[in-house]
Amino acid sequence: MIENSMESQSRAAAASGGVFHRSCCRPLAGKPRIGAALGALLAGFGGVVDAAEMATDGEEAFLADIPIVMSATRLPQPLLESPVSTTVITREMIEDSGFNQLADVFRLVPGFQVAHATGGHFVVAYHGQEFTLASRLEVLIDGRSVYGNILSSVQWNTLGVALEDIERIEVIRGPNAPVFGANAMVATINIITRQPYAESGTWIDATAGSIGTRDLLLRHAATAGALDYRLSLGWKQNDGFDVAPGMGPDFDDTRLGSLTFRGAWSPSSIDDVDIQFGYTGGESATLEPKPDALQTDHDGDARSHYQFIRWTRSRSMDDELHLQFYHNYNDQHDGSELGPISAYIGILPAQVPLAIGGRPDQSIAVYYGEGTSERYDLELQRRLRMSDSLRMVWGTGFRLDRLRSKPHLNRDGFVDNPSARMFGNAEWSLSDDLSLHLGAMVEHNDVAGPFGSARIAANWRLARDQAVRASISSTQRSPSIIEQEWDFLLRFNDGAPLNQIFYSPGDLDPERLVAVELGYAYIPVDGHLQFDAKVFRERATDIISNYRDLDFPDPFLQDGVEINMNDDSYRVSGVEGALRWRSGPHDLLTFQYSLTKSHRDLYRGGDDEPIRIEHTATPRRTCSLLYTHHFPADVSASLGYYYRSAVKWIGDGDKTDGHKRVDLRIGKTFSSKRLEGNIDLIVQNIGEDYQEYISEKEKRTTFKTRYFVRAGLHFQ
Repeated sequence: MIENSMESQSRAAAASGGVFHRSCCRPLAGKPRIGAALGALLAGFGGVVDAAEMATDGEEAFLADIPIVMSATRLPQPLLESPVSTTVITREMIEDSGFNQLADVFRLVPGFQVAHATGGHFVVAYHGQEFTLASRLEVLIDGRSVYGNILSSVQWNTLGVALEDIERIEVIRGPNAPVFGANAMVATINIITRQPYAESGTWIDATAGSIGTRDLLLRHAATAGALDYRLSLGWKQNDGFDVAPGMGPDFDDTRLGSLTFRGAWSPSSIDDVDIQFGYTGGESATLEPKPDALQTDHDGDARSHYQFIRWTRSRSMDDELHLQFYHNYNDQHDGSELGPISAYIGILPAQVPLAIGGRPDQSIAVYYGEGTSERYDLELQRRLRMSDSLRMVWGTGFRLDRLRSKPHLNRDGFVDNPSARMFGNAEWSLSDDLSLHLGAMVEHNDVAGPFGSARIAANWRLARDQAVRASISSTQRSPSIIEQEWDFLLRFNDGAPLNQIFYSPGDLDPERLVAVELGYAYIPVDGHLQFDAKVFRERATDIISNYRDLDFPDPFLQDGVEINMNDDSYRVSGVEGALRWRSGPHDLLTFQYSLTKSHRDLYRGGDDEPIRIEHTATPRRTCSLLYTHHFPADVSASLGYYYRSAVKWIGDGDKTDGHKRVDLRIGKTFSSKRLEGNIDLIVQNIGEDYQEYISEKEKRTTFKTRYFVRAGLHFQ
């Protein structure tokens, strides 16, 4: 057990960008090199628990969870010394939850809201205040941003990362733009996959059950000379929600295949090269939560791929240089036929030529998420200890974002947005118990010009296992390409404009967010009980939203146009926290809670003053609980409880009532000399049906009780 624990910690730090060289934990003749792993671990974690303390506390301390995070500052830090609120979702929690969708995992993070907007589209937001396609949440996979320019969001269904490949997820609950840039305006999710040298063999994992779910994943990890690698081949399909009769077409089906590769190569004792690439493609469900009843012949194809390489030179935990490059490509088709025009505008077919300039009654194409997006990104980072009391990380990066979308931009070809950035974060130990953290990011792009973000934070160790932290940050987020250039129309079959839907006049300013937080953390060395809580206040201004302008010149249909503008603002304040309790070797409980209050200033155009309302886009209360117990004979059971009070989603969502959800998982594992396996029975939502994103009146996305069987085999 000690070997497994040490190897797991080394893996986690290495995956996070730490200095643990693969030789420390790469299997050799079937057994890990524990002496090297232990030496690296003690050196890396010396700031938390030194060797003497570890020896005094005995084996229990060795087996404890020792959380080390990288995503808060780009510096490896014990969770107790993080300057901002950080949640770590472990591999164990993901497996115990019984979730089969990545987005659902964030129900285990305080302050997060998750909803199935359609069968293949998920809304993930922190403190609400987001549109259907969240644009202020940064999501990374092993440090590679997966934010896309199509509708300025993250497409959870086509990320190409399997739950089984994930080692852990670090969630920074609060602004983190000084570390990862403008899209980290409200929070950051860093998904860290398993290092290929941490495992070996072949896996077959399958899930089947409700809504036509048929998921299959084949994984193989091995060594070829100096290269450790893992290859994953996956297939995911489901039929989505059952749409009630008369409530519009059913475009919820998903059929997606994926192929991913991760390789680790160490050309020398201090150099590592991480190589990743992947492809996802197939039939993708609509992104539109409320398709019109007149829509037919849906085209929902999606295709995405990425390439990533990072070279890291690590002489020690506090002396590291890395250079990385990645390319993301996303091609999304989400269109259908809408017609006839007579039914759309409510007139007789014979009246159509008189109403629309002599053209006959006809069907027209309508699009929701349609376009091609690319991102090229190059980054250089240097991490160094300047003195006994000062550590720093700094770097620079260059990026090219590209978007092509005839329906949304009303032009042919790509619109390019090149950008450059410089960043730095410093940790200054004023004493053994008090540290100061400073961070800043300066960016420049063609859309917004220069802008930047900064944060100052302090961490005070009250005791060996307790700390308080305080931070204040000021963040600017650049408008995206589509926000700045939006010119979205419905068109006749010959390409002539019929109706203007959205329009951006350009010259949008960066959004701004000022956030203050005061937090407390209790993390004892034995790891049996961990507690984290914070009080916070966030004030956002110049928020990009839209209002309906009835006077905007529309080609034919005078029903108003949604105009992009910078005039909305909001305030969110509250308290949130999480508790993790391992009462014994057979039990684990995690509990998350948030209590918030929000106001939003809504601007409706003209000369009117903004309307200030108490806004439930941030739910008043959210709560989640996951409890797991391990029985004899390798049987385990998990119970999940998830609660969210009423919320009024911004954008395409509705006001939905509060709901409670209970999930249950019962699992059995087995093993022999060369074979390991598991089988789980999973029930999601034991009890009443509920609506997460569309109201009861629509009955379009009713979440009913779902049943799944999950099985896996590992051939060593």
